[in-house]
Amino acid sequence: MFGRAPKKSNNTKYYEVLGIAKNASPEDVKKAYRKAAIKHHPDKGGDPEKFKELGQAYTVLSDPKTREIYDQYGEDAVKEGMQGDAADAHDPFDIFTRFFGGGMGGGQGGKRQRRGEDAVHHLMVSLEDLYSGTTKKLSLSRSVICSKCTGKGTKSGASEMCFGCQGSGMKVSIRHLGPSMIQQMQHPCDECKGTGETISQKDRCPQCKGDKVVNEKKVLEVHVEKGMQNGQKIKFRGQADEAPDTDTGDIVFVVTQKAHPKFKRQGDDLFVEHKLSLTEALCGFQFALTHLDGRQLLIKTNTGEVIKPDSFKAVNDEGMPMYDRSFMKGRLYIQFTLEFPESLTAEQCKALEGVLPPRKSPQPKGTEIDECEETTLHDVSIEEEMARKYAQYQAEARARAQEAYNEDDEMRPQAPPKSNNTKYYEVLGVQKNASPEELKKAYRKAAIKHHPDKGGDPEKFKELGQVYEVLSDPEKRELYDEYGEDALKNNGGGGGESPFDIFERFFKRQNGGPGGKRKGEDAVHALKVSLEDLYNGTTKKLSLSRNVICTKCTGKGAKSGASMKWCSGCQGSGKKVSYRQIGPGMAQQMHHPCNECKGTGETISQKDRCPQCKGDKVVNEKKVLEVHVEKGMQNGQKIKFRGQADEAPDTDTGDIVFVVTQKAHPKFKRQGDDLFVEHKLSLTEALCGFQFALTHLDGRQLLIKTNPGEVIKPDSAKAVNDEGMPMYGRSFMKGKLYIQFNVEFPGSLTGEQSKALEGVLPPRKSPQLKDTKIDECEETTLHDVRIEEEMARKQAQTREAHDEDDDMHGGGHPGVQCAQQ
Repeated sequence: MFGRAPKKSNNTKYYEVLGIAKNASPEDVKKAYRKAAIKHHPDKGGDPEKFKELGQAYTVLSDPKTREIYDQYGEDAVKEGMQGDAADAHDPFDIFTRFFGGGMGGGQGGKRQRRGEDAVHHLMVSLEDLYSGTTKKLSLSRSVICSKCTGKGTKSGASEMCFGCQGSGMKVSIRHLGPSMIQQMQHPCDECKGTGETISQKDRCPQCKGDKVVNEKKVLEVHVEKGMQNGQKIKFRGQADEAPDTDTGDIVFVVTQKAHPKFKRQGDDLFVEHKLSLTEALCGFQFALTHLDGRQLLIKTNTGEVIKPDSFKAVNDEGMPMYDRSFMKGRLYIQFTLEFPESLTAEQCKALEGVLPPRKSPQPKGTEIDECEETTLHDVSIEEEMARKYAQYQAEARARAQEAYNEDDEMRPQAPPKSNNTKYYEVLGVQKNASPEELKKAYRKAAIKHHPDKGGDPEKFKELGQVYEVLSDPEKRELYDEYGEDALKNNGGGGGESPFDIFERFFKRQNGGPGGKRKGEDAVHALKVSLEDLYNGTTKKLSLSRNVICTKCTGKGAKSGASMKWCSGCQGSGKKVSYRQIGPGMAQQMHHPCNECKGTGETISQKDRCPQCKGDKVVNEKKVLEVHVEKGMQNGQKIKFRGQADEAPDTDTGDIVFVVTQKAHPKFKRQGDDLFVEHKLSLTEALCGFQFALTHLDGRQLLIKTNPGEVIKPDSAKAVNDEGMPMYGRSFMKGKLYIQFNVEFPGSLTGEQSKALEGVLPPRKSPQLKDTKIDECEETTLHDVRIEEEMARKQAQTREAHDEDDDMHGGGHPGVQCAQQ
C-alpha cells in the first residue's frame, strides 16, 4: 500500500534556474519567476526551452508540499508524485497566464477562462425523506448567454474601453487606518461591471440590453437518496449562472435535515425517548412504535426483566439506512425514563414491603435513634440552587467592590488644580517627555559634577537628589506633572531622604548592587488538612528550619576588623553573564548570580571568615510554629507569619506562608460553604420510606428519614439546613448539607412478584396492546447496551473510516453526490 520513500537529496537545480537561494521565501520565488519569465518569454524572443524550465521550477517551488518533497528527495520524486491534472500544470504558457492573468499579446498567452461561482442552496428535508429516499422538483431562475448576440452584448460586436477603470475592469479605493497608515482595496468597476468594456446605448443587443446574458427558468429533479447525511452536497455540474469567457459553476444543494418531533439522528443511528410508569418498569410493558416509514414496531420487555431509570436498549437494524449501502441499517436506541408516583399510602407501602426484595440495611433501633439529632429533609433542585448561590455570590462581590470604591472616594482628598510645572525637568536639563533612561543619564552626569566631595555646590546637589527622587518614581512624577510641587508636599512626596543616600543607592544599582533593602523571598508550604479539621478548627505545631543572621559577625561573614574583597569573578557586580545560541546569528543573553561570591559582589579570604557562620553570614536554627486552622477556612486560603522566613543581610525578611490544602474525604464533598454526600437506597426504601444515621464531621449522629408516604425518586436530592460547613469569620452560621439519593433497582422479578406489584402500584400509564393491534406490529428484540461505551466505539470506527477514505481518495470529499440533468 505504501511505496518505499526515495533517497534524500540536496538538489538545488530548480533554485539555480530561478537564481535564488535554497531558503528563499515564497515572495522571493515569485519575484524571481516574474523577472525571468518576462525576459525569456518566446513572444519576446526568448529561449523556449529556458521558458519551459522556468515554468517547471516555479510550479514546484511555489507549492509548499511539492517544494518539501523536492528539497528532501529531488526531481525524480516530484515527477513520480505528479500525475493527471498535476502533469498538465507543467505547460509553461499556462503557468505564465495563471501568474500574470493574461498573455504577452500573442502566441499561446491568450486569456484563460475563469470559473464562475457556484449557486448554493439549502435543501430542507425531513428525517422521513432521508430514511425512505425521495425526489424533489425545484424551479430555479438562472442567467444564460444571450443567444442573439452570443454573449457580446452588442448588435455589431463593437465596444469601447471603459474610461472609469481604463479597461482593467477594477477600481482602487483607499481607506485610512490610522496615522500614516492606509489600506488599498480593489473592487469591480461599477461602470463596466468588471469587463473593462462599455457599449453605447444604440449598439446594445435588443434581447439582453447589453447585459450579455438573459434570465431563464429551469426545473431540476433533485434525488435525495436513502441515508444521506445532514450537510451532504448534491451537485449539478455546470448548471449555475452563465457568463461570457467563464466556465459555468455548479448548482449545489446542501442537505439540511429538519428537526423531528420524536426521533433524533446520530450518524446511522436513531434515538427515541419513551416514558414508563414504575409499574411498567417493574412488571413489564409492550407498546407500538411508529417508525419513519410508517411501520409499527412492537417494543416489549422479556419476562421478569426490570427496566432501570435512564437506561438504554438497542434494536438492531432499525436505525437509518447507510448511504450507498441502503440494505444495511444502523441501530435504534430507546432511552427509558421512569415516572415515580409522588406518594404512596401506608397500606401500599406495607404491601410493597412484602413483595419487593428486602431493605438494603436494617432500620436503626430505638436506642440508636435516641442518640441521633433529628433533621428535616427539604425538597431542592440542585441546578437552580447552585445557580442562585452563584448569582448571590456575584452580587455580594459587586456590592463589596462598590462599597470599597465609595469609601475610597470619600477619603480621597480634593485634587489640586492642574499645573504645567517644568522646574524639576529644568534642574536636570531634560525635556518633560524624557524617558527613564534619559533621566538616569542626566542625574548621573549632574550628580557627579555637583557632588560636594568634588567641590560642587551642596545646595545644588541636594536639589538634584530631590528632583531625581520624584521623577524616577512613576506615581510621584505623574502627580508632579499634573498638579506641581505643592501637590507633592501635601502628599508627602519628595525631599524625605538624604541626597547622599539617593546618590549611593543610585550608583549601587548601576553597578549591580542592591538599591536599598530588598524584600526576601517568602517561604511557602502546603498545609494538608482534613475536612474534619476545616469543620471543627484545629491547631498544628510545625517544626521548621530557617536561616538567621549570625550573631557573632552580625551578618558580615568576616571576623571583626577583617576587610571584604572585591569579587574578581563578577567584577563586584554580583552577577555573571552567559550567552545561548537560539538561531543563526541570534543569541540570548542571560544573567545569573555569581557562583564565587553568591551574588554579593564581595569575597572573604578563608582566614578572615567568621568561625561561627564560616563566612555564610547566616546560621541555621529550628523554629516551632503554632498554626491555627480556623473553622470554615477554604481550600487555597493562606496563613501568614510575617517576617519569619529566612533572614539575610541587607534584606527585609520575607514571610512564612502556609497554603491550606484540603485532603479528599471518603464520604463528604465540599463546595464553598455547602457539603454534599451520596446515599444509596434500595427500591423498597425509596418507595416505602427509610431512616438512617449519618455520622457528621464532628462525630454527631444525624437522623435522616423521609416523611410518611413520601417517595424518593432516582437521582433526586434533599437538603438539610445549617448542617454544611461553618462560614469563615462567622462560624456560628453554616451552609447546607445536600444528600443525593441513588435508587438501586432489583435485577429481575418473578412472575408472582410482578403480579402482586400490579395490584399494589398505581395503574399503568397506558393500557396493554390488544391482540389485533399486536398482529399488525413487527416483532423486535431489545438488547442491553452501555451507551457511553457504544458511542465511544462508534466514534473510533468513524475516525478509522475517515482515515482509510483519505488514504484511498487522497483527502477527497465523499460527502458530495454529482447529479446529471
